[in-house]
Amino acid sequence: MIVDLLTGHCRLNKHMRNLRIVEDDLCRYCLEEEESAVHILCHCEGLARLRFRIFGEAYPQPTSLTEGSLARLKGFICESCLVSVLVKGLKGSTIDPYGSQWNGRLKAPPPIESNLI
Repeated sequence: MIVDLLTGHCRLNKHMRNLRIVEDDLCRYCLEEEESAVHILCHCEGLARLRFRIFGEAYPQPTSLTEGSLARLKGFICESCLVSVLVKGLKGSTIDPYGSQWNGRLKAPPPIESNLI
């Protein structure tokens, strides 16, 4: 999830528009600029207070985020509701399989019952 956000290869509107899945690439938080990873993490007015609370800067440089704490980045993803954007659910919907208490570990899939094989 963190790698997806840092690379921009996720369900952010800029990437979705590049894939021709959506027509509009405006940011869902501020509706002012294209929704890219750098915009969300560093420039979005709608997320400035949250970034300030979590990172200590309202408008951090991208390098400060990649060199900083993964726990803070994870907290930003959860508190900004980006989990629902970054995790694609079944049938094209978005889900939050980790909830707001995401601990960074994926759950193992349920075992396959032998009568189904």
